Formats: sequence, structure tokens, C-alpha cells
Amino acid sequence: MLEYDMHLDVSTSPATIEWGSPDDCGGMPQSEPLVEKPKKHPLPPSPDNQPFLGDVSLSSEPFTIPPLVDSQLSAFPWLENEPDTSPSPGMETVIRQRFSDSGDFLTNLPSNPSEHGQTFNDGHEKIFITEFLSASLSLFPSDTEPSAIHHFKTYMTSTLSVKNAQWNIFSHFLASSKANTYSPIRSSIIAWAAAHHGLEGQNASDEYLGHYAQASTEMDALTAFLVGKNDWRQEQMGVVLATAYFLSHCDLVTGNMSGLVSRLDSIRELIRGRWDLLSSGLTGVSARLLLWLAYLDLRRSVFLPKGGQGDTIIGIIGNQESLPRLYLRSRLYLKEAFGVSYPSLELRDDMIQDPVNLKFAEGMYTLGRILQHARDGHENAPELRDDLENLHSETIELERECDLALQGFHSGGSISITRTSYHWLNLKATTQCGLILLSRMRNPSCRTDDEAQSAAYKILKITIQLRKANKLHNPHSVFSVLPIFLAGIETFDEVHQDWIMRFLEDSRGWGLHVQRAAQVLQRAVERQKQTGCRLGFKEIADLASEQLVL
Repeated sequence: MLEYDMHLDVSTSPATIEWGSPDDCGGMPQSEPLVEKPKKHPLPPSPDNQPFLGDVSLSSEPFTIPPLVDSQLSAFPWLENEPDTSPSPGMETVIRQRFSDSGDFLTNLPSNPSEHGQTFNDGHEKIFITEFLSASLSLFPSDTEPSAIHHFKTYMTSTLSVKNAQWNIFSHFLASSKANTYSPIRSSIIAWAAAHHGLEGQNASDEYLGHYAQASTEMDALTAFLVGKNDWRQEQMGVVLATAYFLSHCDLVTGNMSGLVSRLDSIRELIRGRWDLLSSGLTGVSARLLLWLAYLDLRRSVFLPKGGQGDTIIGIIGNQESLPRLYLRSRLYLKEAFGVSYPSLELRDDMIQDPVNLKFAEGMYTLGRILQHARDGHENAPELRDDLENLHSETIELERECDLALQGFHSGGSISITRTSYHWLNLKATTQCGLILLSRMRNPSCRTDDEAQSAAYKILKITIQLRKANKLHNPHSVFSVLPIFLAGIETFDEVHQDWIMRFLEDSRGWGLHVQRAAQVLQRAVERQKQTGCRLGFKEIADLASEQLVL
């Protein structure tokens, strides 16, 4: 087992810990052995029997997740002071309320996406949507686009991808949509950037709503149009997938889970039964976007009601062609996007990622199958026990491959964080999610077991390693809240639980869905402490009043 330099010094009082510093999790030289003092709550077993935390003093007061602050609420008007206690209205309701005095806008705002069918002209290269969009532009604050675009260019493109800002897909879409002011892709980018800017307390307002409404309406119209067609143009599907991707991340930022769920449902319905049609014209860029949306849909599907949502985007794709094969179709997506200007060195670095990205696709498909069993509630059926054991074996093998690959990045007692090792660590965290979920399915009545505690321990170590390398200030394209959330649910050590909840609270810049996850985690930990048993998937979902997306 690899050794990580992950000694966490949290002896400082909670009020004075600086969580934003790259060195906030380190501080103890590797050469100094850690000597653990007896604790009331022992640390989870370490696979290498090495101590993890040093001399730790807990606050006398338990850590609690504070409610959303006023600056956040003012940016997202559908949120209440306690976001987990009341469901969010749909986005259409919000738009209608926000623009209730703008008659032209509301008169032309359709209530059903199918009403858009007649607005398309197959004889033209461009797609024209309802006329209300141009009339509604006067509703947008004149300074919204410049400030949002500036934030996207200077901050988001450099923090939301492991790729250099000049050559990542975010920069490509921003540049390629510049010539078309009415592009739904551009509107979705502006909405996401403005919402993200507001979440950080920078110019917090509801100014992104108009752009969100424009992009959502055009995407719904085009999706409804494609559902009824037997032939698609590549650019049509590309517009739908790109707009859906950016709007979905806007939903995560703003906590609009009803909008996110509805959008992912529409993508799932679009590809269901139409894979041959879709696959024949799928570009590399569209294939990569579909892969990312499938990963996001899997995160949405973790805590669904038992028996609900029988399939996912990953499940639909997996029944037609393997996820690794879909990845291979997208492996040159940046070369395709940037054309001849794309540097050969960038392309070479992309190709180096093939082994880990192929394995990540395999790991996500395996995780999806585990979650399907959990949702169906058949984990104790005799005919499915062999399948669960096979999934367990596949997960263990994936973890072994991660450890072998990471040996090449092991230096001085720690893992050197590069683009490649970052992805391997993400995959290893994903395998530990699978082990925790399988353990909770096989042993629902007990509080925990050794394998699940070991998995939670490894997730925590990986998270600290990435945080120490300043890789978690904002999530990159594949990192999600799921691993650290499951580690917090599973671990019985209060030091670890406290650190994880603080980490989630400090990661509110990812989106309001993270703060909601922290609140649900705190409630789940308290409930398990009271009962001495694990909470089931549905019980955890019931702790939130709406969809929990991790």
C-alpha cells in the first residue's frame, strides 16, 4: 500500500483554522513519526497500520453547518433560509414571478416545450426559436454579460479544468459562441458564470436569470424538436448537449435541483431508443459532453427513492456500447474543437490520459450497476448475490490498478499531483465509494465493518492530498462531493466527521448543493449515532426535502 504524506494538524481551535491555504492540511515533517494519544473515539483501521492524525483536540462544541448567508439568498431568490426544509419551485415559476411585470416576455414564454415544434425550419442552417427572446433582451442588465464573461475568462476557465485555460473546452465554447449573441450555449455560459460570481459574494444578484431562461427555453425547444425527428444534424445535438452541460452546472451552483433533474431527464429521454441515430452522428466533442452528463446523472441517482428511476444515462449507454468505447470516440475532442491550432504537445498530454480515463469510465459504469441494485432493493435476493460479489471483485481489481499506476508518482512519502495522478486518485476514491455502498447493502443493520472503515479512511486521505496540492479550491470536471460525503456517513470517528463537515462547508464555492449535502451529512451522522445502525439510502434521501445531488 502506498504511503501518503497526509498528516493533518487540526490542533488549532476551529475558529482560527485557515482552510483556504494550500498548506492547511500539512505542517508536520515526514521524518517525524506521529504518536497517537488515546482517544475516546479510535481512528478507523489503516490499511498500512500507520497513524493518520496527530495530536488532535476537538472543540468542546460540536460543529454545525450554518444557514445560507443573506448574500447567497439574494442571488438565488427561490431559496429559503433553511434550504433543506422547503422544496424549490421550478425554474419556470421563478422566471414568471421575476418578470411578472414584463408582459411581452410572459406572453411568449411557452408552458410546454412541444409548443416550439413549429419554430424550426429544416431548410436553414440556423435554428430560430420563439421571437420573445429578442424582445426580452432589454430586460437583461447591460453590465451582466461583460462582468460574467470576465469572471469566466479570468477565473472559471483556469480553475474548473485540469487543462490549461487557453486549451480547455470552456474557453473553446466561449470563443466559438462569441459571434452569435443569441446562442443558447453562450447564454448558458453567461448564466453559469454570473451565478458563480454571485455565489462568491461578488456582485450577487439575480441578473443571471434572463440568460438562464433564454438558454433553457431554446434547449427545451430543440430537444422537443429532435425527439420527433428521424434524422439529426450533428450541430443540433451538439447545441443540446453543450447547453445542458453548462446549465446543469449553473443549477448546482444555485441549488436549483428541480431544474437539474428535469434537464438530465430530458437528455435521458432523448437518447433512449434513439442510440443508433445519435451514435451515427456523434462528434468527439459531443461524445465527451455526453460522457460528462452521464457522470453527473450518476451523481444525481445515488439517493433516489427505492425502486425509483429505473435507468440512468450511463445505464442506457452501457446497454448499447461500453462507456470506455464512448470515451475512445471522444479522445480527440480538443483537437477537433481547436483544429490545426491545437499544439502537438497538448495533444500528446491528452493521449497520456487515455489509460486512466478508460479505467475511470469503467469504474463509473461499475458504480452505476452497484447503485442500480441499491435502488431496486434486491441486494438480499439469492439470484443477485453472485452479481454483487462480481461487482465487489471488479471494484477491488480497479483499486489494485490504481495503486499500481500511482506507484510511478510516489516521491518522498507522498504522491506528486499531476494531471494524470489527479485522475488516478479520483478513480481510487470512486472505487472506495463502491466498496462503501456494497458494504451498506450487504450489512444494513450493523453500524460499519472493517472494509467500509478502510474505504472511508482512504477517501479522506485522498481528499487531504488533493486539498494540500490546492486541487480542490474548485472541483474539476470529474471530482464530486460523493466520495467525501460517503466517507463522512460511514466513518465512526468524530475527528474525521468533524473535518469532513468543515471541508464541505468550506467548499461552498462549488455550489449550494455542497452546503445542502453538508447539512444532510450532519443530520445523518446524528441519526446513526442515536440508533447505532446505518441509515438506508432512502432514509438519507428523506433527510433532504428535495433531490440530493452529490
